[in-house]
Amino acid sequence: SRLGLTATRERPDGAHEELEEYFGKVVYKLGYKEAIEHRYIADVKVAQIAVNLDSAEQLVFDEMTEVISKTQFELSKRFGLKIDPYPKFMERVTRIAEEGEMRDSMAAKRYLSSIQKRKALLANTPQKLEVVKHLAESVKAANGTLFFTESIVGAEAICEELNKAGVTAATIHAGLSSKERQRAFIDFSDKRIQALTAVKVMDEGVDVPE
Repeated sequence: SRLGLTATRERPDGAHEELEEYFGKVVYKLGYKEAIEHRYIADVKVAQIAVNLDSAEQLVFDEMTEVISKTQFELSKRFGLKIDPYPKFMERVTRIAEEGEMRDSMAAKRYLSSIQKRKALLANTPQKLEVVKHLAESVKAANGTLFFTESIVGAEAICEELNKAGVTAATIHAGLSSKERQRAFIDFSDKRIQALTAVKVMDEGVDVPE
């Protein structure tokens, strides 16, 4: 018999279905509420802070959104694809981009490229750095702060903005050596720095219980 343990079973590409073939069906689940009550994970409070794109960014965003909408309709109609569940739709579109005939492949690649460009625009807009400036005092008063971003550029920009505001901060991302990443995390855990900005490499859990 085999037993697997994970905090992130479901994947956008549907690969978790292959895991079920190997391990079998899920035998036990532990939800956030129970995990928080038993102090297995840290409690969370969520606050959404909206930022406005500038006129140039908004224009690009609108153009990308229009391309995404039109291409999504074209692909779903041409191949009879259902948008829901979306991960399945994306899995099929990615396959068409890689293996489809030229016309189909180009449409799929246009769709995927537009999504990626819009995502990058939202992730890297300088407007978010203005919010970081306002958060600086709260970061100084906190017991340690993690900033998660979608890109290395974004993580480094936030780190630089925090340092300018008098917050000791470091960055962790795949572009650094394992030794550099470990040093930054140890400094954070030992309270030598007040904040870490990270890209993906830490988004599946960090061992800082307090």
